[in-house]
Amino acid sequence: MAKVISLLAPAYSGSTLIGLILGSDGNITNVGEIRNIELDFNGSATCLCGETLFDCPFWSEIYADQKRSEHAGSWGLKFGRPRRREIDARPPAFFIQLALNLGISPRHFIKRKGPAYARDHDAFIRYISEFTGSEFVVDSSKNLLRYSAVINNSRLDIKYVVIDRKLSELVASRIKRAKKRRSWYSSFFVFIFLYLSIVNIYQLNRLRKTLDKDDIIKISLDEIIENHQGLEFSLEKWLGRRARLKINSKNELDLLGQHIFTGNRWIEDVHKNENRVKLKKDQGVVNFGKIEKIQLNIIRLLLDNRFSLR
Repeated sequence: MAKVISLLAPAYSGSTLIGLILGSDGNITNVGEIRNIELDFNGSATCLCGETLFDCPFWSEIYADQKRSEHAGSWGLKFGRPRRREIDARPPAFFIQLALNLGISPRHFIKRKGPAYARDHDAFIRYISEFTGSEFVVDSSKNLLRYSAVINNSRLDIKYVVIDRKLSELVASRIKRAKKRRSWYSSFFVFIFLYLSIVNIYQLNRLRKTLDKDDIIKISLDEIIENHQGLEFSLEKWLGRRARLKINSKNELDLLGQHIFTGNRWIEDVHKNENRVKLKKDQGVVNFGKIEKIQLNIIRLLLDNRFSLR
């Protein structure tokens, strides 16, 4: 039976990298953010392996298989979908996004579409598991509506990886992204990023309370960097099977054989570095301005221990 490893994580928490670490195990297939596969699939998109999707040995075969199959509709996902499903909308409709940011539970917005959405999710997971022969499939999608729809309606065996990141680190990641992409960014936005990160953590903690504790494992990137063998041991106990991650003594993660095209954009350049990525700790606030450093240090001192995924 196909099993899912779902990453229960706040936005900008490093889920792409955690998914790749898990996917380096030979019996775990990482397909990235499943919520983005339908819309983002096109021939010019680049896979982690460095090939376009139509030339990638993994995705090109899946695409051809879907084209050949008379039962492609039963797979759940349709490659090249012209627009996102309502649950996967990015961002969600204005009033839904506003409600979520005010702390209203996402389950109120998925009652009608949730069951059908979860059936499609389950069908795609089953196909990938059968196609690859893997027992586990990693989904690194981060979407409150999707989490709620799947948690409440999926019939698959789902394990949840909670990514442990400090509140100040989540805010810092939002700042880095904004400074790269928004010319109008100012340090005032730190307060907005702080509020959004706190609400995101609150919503995820509420979802987590509905899950069986035995289905949850908490993972910290810093702990993996310090002792990845410890993660292997924890995974073996949690999954009930041997776990072997492709991390060498230099803390380099070997990504050869993995094929994802959704998630953080740095994956597009991994193949240029011999399909390896160096695992290293966050550099903190060294690249921020004086005001941002003060703001982040205040968050670290006063709020990091009060707001976290528990």
